[in-house]
This record gives sequence, structure tokens and C-alpha cells, in this order.
Amino acid sequence: MNKYSHNRPLIICVDDIQWVNKTEINDLITVIRELNNIKIILISHFEPNKNLINFNVEIIKLDRLTLEDLMKIFNQSTNVNHDEIEKVLKIIIKIGNENMLHTQRILNYLKKKKLIIFNQGQWIFEFDTIINTLQSFGSNSIIEQELNELNKDSYKLIMELSLIGQIIRKRLLKELISSTINPTILNELSDHDILIDSGDNFEFKHAQIRFTIIETILTEEQQNIHKNYLSKLLSKTDEMREELAVDIAYHTNNVSKDFLKNFNHEKIMSIYDRAAKTAKHQGNYIEAIKFYEQKIKYTDNWNDTLDLGICLELVGNISSAEKTMLNALNQNDSDKQKV
Repeated sequence: MNKYSHNRPLIICVDDIQWVNKTEINDLITVIRELNNIKIILISHFEPNKNLINFNVEIIKLDRLTLEDLMKIFNQSTNVNHDEIEKVLKIIIKIGNENMLHTQRILNYLKKKKLIIFNQGQWIFEFDTIINTLQSFGSNSIIEQELNELNKDSYKLIMELSLIGQIIRKRLLKELISSTINPTILNELSDHDILIDSGDNFEFKHAQIRFTIIETILTEEQQNIHKNYLSKLLSKTDEMREELAVDIAYHTNNVSKDFLKNFNHEKIMSIYDRAAKTAKHQGNYIEAIKFYEQKIKYTDNWNDTLDLGICLELVGNISSAEKTMLNALNQNDSDKQKV
């Protein structure tokens, strides 16, 4: 790397940095420390570890918008005062916390309210009204603001859907939720950029929207909804339960230990076993790890511990993978060769 960087810029791209563990961060810091006499660019979609900031590293975060980014959009296609646009955009970026998702939603919100209009090749800004509208948000995020504007029935539906998952199968909706779905409600959720129709499924426009909704639901209410979903999913045919393995395990994870006392250990173990194997087969190793960890609480089978170690290795968590595989080895002295 040293030799290469004398003639060319050194750019390090870290994919999925949100999953990076302590060992991997230390490895990256070691590399940067060795190369600290040269200029490095680190490209990350998420906020990188704060320990990296202390080095001679230029951080480029792809989820951050700057005033210059937005000014490029509006500069060439507006005839209004440059200083006024800059003032409004600064407020938008501040409220959006420089986050691309939130800033985009704020701009879409203002367009829906017709406070920003594009007409005959020109942007028109209602400056005073825009500033008053944005100030009225208070401490609310743009997502919270949009949720507050939903009618009662729409909010009730989206609350239930948020606990079903990020993606909701349409054919299961009628059986899962507690009330019929009014098409006007779905239209409202679509108009607010909360839910999108992707053919066979409904899907939240962004995971952050779903998490924001879940945070508003009382723990007891969440428990009741998860219990209801789990009971309905477990009543399906064996073939359907195979298809819904991950969904069933997700709701099992979110009900209380007291509720799980209604099931024997074999039943719970079977739920997590199916989910872990399904998630692993789909290449979703992060989810598979969660389900293997839950299953291991109910069994001492070394095969499960080994599968957990393999999944940890596949997501790059080598140190944990090594420890887990050694645990599998120690679990069964008579079958060490196979392990």
C-alpha cells in the first residue's frame, strides 16, 4: 500500500461499516497508523468509528448532504433571490440533520404543501411560509411530523404493519391484522411516502420510518400484537409455516418469556431451527446468527454451534467465529474429526 500510494491516491472503501466489529476496526486503524504519512480517503455510507477520525483521513459520508449539493439543484433553475434560497436550504439541512433521507422527505413535504413549486422551468419558493412551517416542527423529525398528520385509522394500520415487518405479504394481511383495510388508507400512506406497493408485498419506504413508528408503541401493546401474530402464524399448515419460518421466529423473539411457557422446548427449538436454516439459505447471515443464538439456548447440539460459527465467519466476524467453532469442538469429544 505504501508503495502504491506514492504514485496514486489511496482510497479505502468499507462496505457495510455499520456491521464492523471492534477487532475489524482495530485492524483498519493498524493499517491507517502504518500509512499515516500519506493521505487516505475513507468512503463510508454510514458514520465511521470515531477512533478513525484521529488519523490523517479524509472522511466522505455518502449519506450526508451539504448546502453546496442543494444549491446546485436550485441555482440554475430559479430566478428568486440567491440569499433567500440559501437561507431556506440551510434550515432544511439543519432540520434534516444533513441526512439525505430526511432532507429529501422535507423537500417532498414542502412540495406537497405547494410551498415549493416548479413551474415553466423555474422553482418558486414561498419563503416566509416555508420558514414558519419548518419552525412549527419543533423537536419533531420530518417522519414524526408526517405520522402526526395521518388520520386515526391510518395510524392504527401502519402501527400494526410496523410490527409485522419491513416487508408485508399482501396475501397474509387479511388474516393477520385486526380490521379490514380501506383503500383510502393505503392511498394516504402512499401519499405520505410511508408505504409503497411492490406487487405481491407492501414495503416501508425506509426502515427508519418503521423504527420511528415502533418507538411510539407501548411495550404492552407491542406484546399483545406480537402474541396475536404468532398465534395466527402457528395455526397455518406445515407447508405455510415453512415459508413463514423467519416471520414466526421474529415474533417469537418479541413475545415475553411468560408467553413462551405455553410452548415446550422442542416447539421453540423447531421455530428457531427453521428460521436459522431459511435465513442462511437466503444468504441473510445476520438474521441466521440471531436465530442460531436463540436455538442454542434450548439445545446443546454441537452442529448448531458449528453452523453459528460458519455464519459468523461469513459476515467477517472471524474472532467470534473461531471461539464458537472451538466451543463446538469441546461440545462433542467423540466426534472431533467431523467438527
